[in-house]
Amino acid sequence: MVVWALLDVVLPLSCCGCGHAGVLWCRTCAGALASPRKVDVADLPSVWAAGIYDGSVRRAIHEWKESGVLALSSSFAPALAHAAAMALEHATAQPPLIFVPVPSSAAAMRRRGVSPITDLARQAAQLLTLHGLPTTVDECLAPARARHDQAGLGLEQRARNMRGSMRLRHSIAGRVIVVDDVVTTGATLREAVRCLPASAELVGGAALAATVKRHRGSRLSGP
Repeated sequence: MVVWALLDVVLPLSCCGCGHAGVLWCRTCAGALASPRKVDVADLPSVWAAGIYDGSVRRAIHEWKESGVLALSSSFAPALAHAAAMALEHATAQPPLIFVPVPSSAAAMRRRGVSPITDLARQAAQLLTLHGLPTTVDECLAPARARHDQAGLGLEQRARNMRGSMRLRHSIAGRVIVVDDVVTTGATLREAVRCLPASAELVGGAALAATVKRHRGSRLSGP
């Protein structure tokens, strides 16, 4: 990330989604995260994603996570905040809220040196708080064991891969929204929810994007 920041001083910015010059995340690409959609995830209430994991959104999330362009967190934060607000509204719950970010794997933390989803959750929580929805972030979950990359895995494989991969670092109490970057089958969200203590009142989940693939475990709904 330090290298990227130094390069940014001498090289002109370009949109991480479409390559448009002069801006890190252009208005056109931001529009792809401006219409939250409900994601039907088995056994979970009110899960919402800011957009579809495809095209410019997919490219930008990859840059954000894998290329260390953490500055995109501030660009993505309004979208995640909007998705979380939709989850709250449709669950008919009331603030204050606690964002619980899905923990990065130990291998990803060693590689990246930071948790992008936690950084994003904090910025989205600040936005919600400024707009009258008091929200905090609690990193109460931690990786429990190594897990494989989820890319290319099917529904059952993802479920097996995630099972037992997280643990509760400390107990929490209050209304909780579990936060992730991308929802595919919902296996990651379900594992995170499984680890939550009884004192946590689950409101739902929020993510930047969801895939359009149909699975028995999750399905993207509506326009």
